[in-house]
Amino acid sequence: FGQPSSAARGQIQYQHNAVSGGTPAETFRFITAGGTETMLMNSTSIDLKRTVNVTGDLAVDTDTLFVDSSSDKVGINLASPSYQLDLVGTQRNTVSAEDTNILILNANMGDHNNRTLTFKAPETDSGSSPFIIGTGNSIQFEVDNTRTLLIDDGGQINLHHDGSTTAKLSTTSSGVNVTGDVVATGHLRNSVPTDFWNSGS
Repeated sequence: FGQPSSAARGQIQYQHNAVSGGTPAETFRFITAGGTETMLMNSTSIDLKRTVNVTGDLAVDTDTLFVDSSSDKVGINLASPSYQLDLVGTQRNTVSAEDTNILILNANMGDHNNRTLTFKAPETDSGSSPFIIGTGNSIQFEVDNTRTLLIDDGGQINLHHDGSTTAKLSTTSSGVNVTGDVVATGHLRNSVPTDFWNSGS
């Protein structure tokens, strides 16, 4: 197919290649007025060579990938996503990367934008080389929405109990501070041959 040469218009080209003893190969090409191919379509595939703008919802295989245009949410194996990215699966979900940083999470928090939490690959191939979780901020672990462990942005470790804001155990540059009793089922040993002492008596 072609448009009259008197006007600068795009073209749709159709090509039919006969194949002996097989199915004929048919190809459609969509070409702009400037001669740039924007889409190639044949019996097995469609090759889009330009940006595709979708104004409504986008569904791939019903719910394998679903983009809800009204709520700006994306579902994977879910056609009704409730979150910005909502993933449902019964099998193991794997994130693979050949780079040092396996996964980087960013949080925009008003004046404190671009807070990041980075999951890094082990530094060596040794089985004893650990995975690394890094951040420039404090990081807190919770059980049932209650703080149990806090590592502050200075590297101090604080262990909490029953939601108390006062740490039961915290590390400092000079050692470890304990608030409360220390219960030991074995011996308390000191590498220096001195007595234990109580600062409160």
